[in-house]
Amino acid sequence: MDSITLHANPFQCSTVKLYLQSFLVSLLTFIIFGEIALRCLGWYSTYLERSGSWVNQVSSPVNGSRPIGSFHIWAKNTSVPFETNEFQYVYNINRWGVRESKDLFLGPKDSLFRILTLGDSFTEGVGADYAFSWPRVLEDYLNDMGVSVEVFNAGVSGSDIWYSYVLLRDKLVTLNPDLVVVSLNTSDLSDYILRGGMERFQSGEQVLFRQLPWWEPFYRVSHVVRAMAQLLGYNYLLIKEVSVPEYLNTFEQDVLAVCQEFRDLALAHGFKIFFVAHPVPAQLRYGRSSGLYDYRTMESVSVKWQFHGYKSADLWVEMNKRIGADSTFTYSWPIDGHLMRTVIG
Repeated sequence: MDSITLHANPFQCSTVKLYLQSFLVSLLTFIIFGEIALRCLGWYSTYLERSGSWVNQVSSPVNGSRPIGSFHIWAKNTSVPFETNEFQYVYNINRWGVRESKDLFLGPKDSLFRILTLGDSFTEGVGADYAFSWPRVLEDYLNDMGVSVEVFNAGVSGSDIWYSYVLLRDKLVTLNPDLVVVSLNTSDLSDYILRGGMERFQSGEQVLFRQLPWWEPFYRVSHVVRAMAQLLGYNYLLIKEVSVPEYLNTFEQDVLAVCQEFRDLALAHGFKIFFVAHPVPAQLRYGRSSGLYDYRTMESVSVKWQFHGYKSADLWVEMNKRIGADSTFTYSWPIDGHLMRTVIG
């Protein structure tokens, strides 16, 4: 059989090449102008970008501080400038890696009741002067009431209840507190989705977070990619919205599991443990379903605390009474969302 030789039409090839080039140029132009427009409008900006930091929260879930081994703490014995578009402070970090002016409880244990506070940025006091973080205000208030106490603030920005437990168990338990107060809010749920619970702590000092999608580096830098991800049903934690209920269920289970670890540790070392659930200012301003996730998740956890006999409190009612929706801008930063000062009494 005679062989057949096919000859490409030069005109057709050049036309296809021209169309392809035009398509790619149009696509690139659309992406560039779309990126500029979304950035100018502030759409799909992350919390840290809105508050003055370029770093994306999904890519950097530590939110400023850095994990050191199994501990979510600041670099020890340093001064850290903490700056956003709304405020700036210099953090003086002690030898434990927390924003506390002292390294140890200063008063004798037999004459002062020692309180150690654990939590995230709301406990650490992001947005407030050191003297106006709630652990400092609580200490002043109780002493003014005639109750001799000393408070050691071990809250760390970006931490969560699992990191707090490991920090207490492996380090701060040596401070010999009388009472440990552990704070919880809906940001712990976001941290849980990103990091997992106690299973994140691997052998040795390794910490393993949830595997992020392959396209996360593009999401980190591009508002267009963020818009496309949302259209595909992903939220800012890069999970499908339809999978959130499953995370809510396992979150409550893992919170109760680590609370039992706290209680066992307290019994072994002779201190009391107290759990606190609190709303963030945005939830007070806009309602329970505002903010990172529905505050009713915290209310459900609080009910389970009571059912299992944990000493605990849900601060929704009290914070609404003292701050309320109308006064949130008086006590918190409009963009950053953290409290400027604490109101007690």
